[in-house]
Amino acid sequence: MARLVLALFAGLTAAEDCQADQGSCSTHLLQAQVDRRAVSRHHWPTFRGRSQTAASAEGPPRDLGSPAWSWQHPKGQYHTIMSGGPIIDKDSNLYLMTAQGIRKFSPDGEELWTFATPGRSNNEPSLYGNMLLSTTTTGVAFAVDRNTGKAVWANQLATSAGGDCGYPAAHNGVFVFGLDEGEDKRIVGGNSKVFGLDAQTGDQLWEYSPDHVVWNLSPLFPDDRSVVFMDFTGGMYKLSLQTGKPVWKTPARNSSESFSDGGPSLGQNGKVYTCSNYANSTGGVGSTGVARAYDLESGKMAWEQILSEPCNSFPAVGTVRGHDGLATVFLPGAFSGAPDLKASILALDANTGKHLWQFNTESFTGIMNLAAGEVEGLVARQEEGIQVMCGPAHWSAPTIDGNGTVYGLRMNGKLYAVHGPQDSVDTKELNPSLVRDPATGVVAEVRAIGSCGLHGAMAWAPGLYAMSTCDTLLVYRTTTP
Repeated sequence: MARLVLALFAGLTAAEDCQADQGSCSTHLLQAQVDRRAVSRHHWPTFRGRSQTAASAEGPPRDLGSPAWSWQHPKGQYHTIMSGGPIIDKDSNLYLMTAQGIRKFSPDGEELWTFATPGRSNNEPSLYGNMLLSTTTTGVAFAVDRNTGKAVWANQLATSAGGDCGYPAAHNGVFVFGLDEGEDKRIVGGNSKVFGLDAQTGDQLWEYSPDHVVWNLSPLFPDDRSVVFMDFTGGMYKLSLQTGKPVWKTPARNSSESFSDGGPSLGQNGKVYTCSNYANSTGGVGSTGVARAYDLESGKMAWEQILSEPCNSFPAVGTVRGHDGLATVFLPGAFSGAPDLKASILALDANTGKHLWQFNTESFTGIMNLAAGEVEGLVARQEEGIQVMCGPAHWSAPTIDGNGTVYGLRMNGKLYAVHGPQDSVDTKELNPSLVRDPATGVVAEVRAIGSCGLHGAMAWAPGLYAMSTCDTLLVYRTTTP
């Protein structure tokens, strides 16, 4: 059932873009240092944030029960589907891909412009200088001026692209994304080719065909010279950013027959972390997931942890409560299609893979065993002439705030803000929404949001925490870290 749903619905200069010490990017700095440097840069330019670790220096929302403002389609909640979540520019404006195009909002929620994409797009856009970059399911890559909402360039490079939600991004003058819908016995969708374009002109620089289809492609840029990404089995690739030539390629150990909706995130320690599935697991109930770490220089696997539940999301890497060192956070949980689904939020030591803490959620049974908001939105989406299902994985991708709290939006329409072990939580934070896992002693604030969301649901900026379900954008005010 889960696979069926997925198959059907599924101008900064180069110096400004990478201005950490000695010309290398920020991925080896602590999250607070990363977010506070280079104030002229965009606050959350890609779905993993500025640092590509999904960790922010921002303090927590003042009240998760009361957003400062929210947005839904003018005709009603279910008359659109949002691809991923918002991205935030250096002026704290927000940009959101919807089924009807990209919308720009001011920090206070005023809608500033809408851009009709050159074909349907399921991808969250990214910011590069004064441009928004993305692609369409019709095989077009395009750029939009973030100030005017007008097209800058468009390039037809393929006749198709997968219906999965991708996260294309640019660095050091090169825009990286996937096109050419994949064909595989396990799944329909994803993309069989990865492209590199000149970000300023849209001219093609290179094309690369990975061993397996890329799904929800999220390119990562550990330095000025390379790009790193994952295929849907968990295999990792590092290419030359300028030429597309392989630097190294590491197949997913014992997992060539697997499929995952998950992907990678950079660490601040010279590693990249991946969330995928093991052996012949395709992410359904009763199958196993796997968390892995790879050395960015050599591509060698540093550690591996087999998980009791599938891994269909992305990791976050940063400092969390209850641990003095660097941690990586995973959100295991199976695809929809069955009752009584279990899930958890899991923190591991980033250097060793050692278990730190875990918060186990309540079981979930959705209407027709689907995620929250899917059945409720069918009629409105049919009326609108857009895809009728959002098709989420079990979880959004997690993010980590400056206090070490982990945030994840689950398919049951609830937001989990996990504070960590009970003895690491200040009693002033206790409120009626706080839940303690009786098995582990880890505590979380749990808030009913209403609908499920896709991986790129969350974004952070000074004073703002933004989150998108498949149908609603919510923006919260934060405290000063």
